[in-house]
Amino acid sequence: MTKVSIIIPLYNQEEYVEKCLSSLRRQTFPHFEAIIIDDGSTDNSAKVASAFLNDSRFRLIHQENAGVSAARNNGMNHANGEWLCFVDPDDYVKPDYLETLVKATYSKKSAQIIMSSCLLDKNDGKLTPEFFFPSSFSAHNVSEKTPLFHQLMDGHYQQKENAVTAIGVPWGKLYNRKWVESEHLSFDPALKRMQDNIFNMEAFFLADSLQYLDYAGYIYRVESLTSRAYEKIAQGAYHPALIKRIELMNKYKLLSNEELSRACDEERTNILFQEYKANTLLSDIQPLYLAKSLKKSVSILLQTITVKQLTFGGKIRYYLMRYPILFAFFANFTFKKHAK
Repeated sequence: MTKVSIIIPLYNQEEYVEKCLSSLRRQTFPHFEAIIIDDGSTDNSAKVASAFLNDSRFRLIHQENAGVSAARNNGMNHANGEWLCFVDPDDYVKPDYLETLVKATYSKKSAQIIMSSCLLDKNDGKLTPEFFFPSSFSAHNVSEKTPLFHQLMDGHYQQKENAVTAIGVPWGKLYNRKWVESEHLSFDPALKRMQDNIFNMEAFFLADSLQYLDYAGYIYRVESLTSRAYEKIAQGAYHPALIKRIELMNKYKLLSNEELSRACDEERTNILFQEYKANTLLSDIQPLYLAKSLKKSVSILLQTITVKQLTFGGKIRYYLMRYPILFAFFANFTFKKHAK
């Protein structure tokens, strides 16, 4: 009996994938299949993964490079389990991870999504717990789901100020497979950023019952923000996801919730300001001319923000973007440029 289908989207992670797959093989809950989708890796990732194929629970499927969303979707198409579980190839899990989540499906029979938190591996020899919420809870309606929606847009909501990740990730969860298929849920390959967050926004809204466990058995490997990540921010990679967020907020009538409407505006303001910052750090163009150019590219998103409901810091960031001369003054005294 295959209870859980674990989907691992694999792309150029030869350094970490062996530890990831070994942690799955050591699970105390044995009734799972591990579906490894090699997304056109150019290193030895697939070779490392193939060493696990002597265990009949592991499968390796190759595809041309199409991105993490397409890889996860491909994995879902090949899944046979009652529950879907996503694990990233550079992360790993505790031996009781699946057992703990599966037990929750027995005690919460109506739940379509089981959620949990994580431990952070900062490559310092320690694992640091990061609990997304203060305690376990169930959610069945929009009011009870509000903390989930809020944290999708504000990763620090109900978390410590130095939180690294949040509830919008696809891992640390079980999704009922038949329910996912009935709702036609999938990851949007057109989104280069926040595709998992947007997937969960739809899933959280559509689910009749969700359960969050005050348990951390997924180990998330923390890496510093790379120059490549800054480049993607600078290129406006988040714009499609921000537009999709507004569409879903309207579709699900969540903008009528003042708390969520404010969080949505704050999220757009913060991400767009990070785009300004990234461009300033990566470009030799004078901040004033840069800000004028950026204002044109983000103007549609800026116009959707209700300024009066932003926090004090949000208002400052908004007006710095709204008025290029203010941003230029701020940038000249705040941001330090680094080499490309």
